[in-house]
Amino acid sequence: MTYLGREFKCYEELTNWNKDGHIKEYRKLAKMFGKTPTMEISSIMSERAVVLHDRFGMSWKDIEELEIA
Repeated sequence: MTYLGREFKCYEELTNWNKDGHIKEYRKLAKMFGKTPTMEISSIMSERAVVLHDRFGMSWKDIEELEIA
């Protein structure tokens, strides 16, 4: 049986892939919030922002720029 999933060569590669996924999700949520601002989307965005800040070390300014872009 052959493994069909993605292979990571190092921990940093895995972390970058995970960070990119969180950023894409945050941008998607920002677009959704722009079309239909709801408390639910706002809450999820807030939780994602904390993860981007605490786990991946992004500054709050960088996170805010993701919303604008």
